[in-house]
Amino acid sequence: MEKMEYDVVILGGVAAGTSAAASAKRINKNLKIAIFQKEPYISYGGCGLPYVISGDVASPEDVIALTPEKFKEKKEQTFSLNMKHMK
Repeated sequence: MEKMEYDVVILGGVAAGTSAAASAKRINKNLKIAIFQKEPYISYGGCGLPYVISGDVASPEDVIALTPEKFKEKKEQTFSLNMKHMK
């Protein structure tokens, strides 16, 4: 298993996790931050989910705020998707 070293590890992405990462980066822009997320999306608009469920929005991808690729490019942070956390 590859050893990974980070200054900050965040369990869970979307609004709370990405907000925590952004806050940490504002304090120290040199921090190495990793976000571990169970779902396949790192950032989506939760307020748009009722529209997806009702069918007003065709696809869940239409409420994604940042794709994983855009997030990594824009925020310069490491993340792992579809991960279940160890106890």
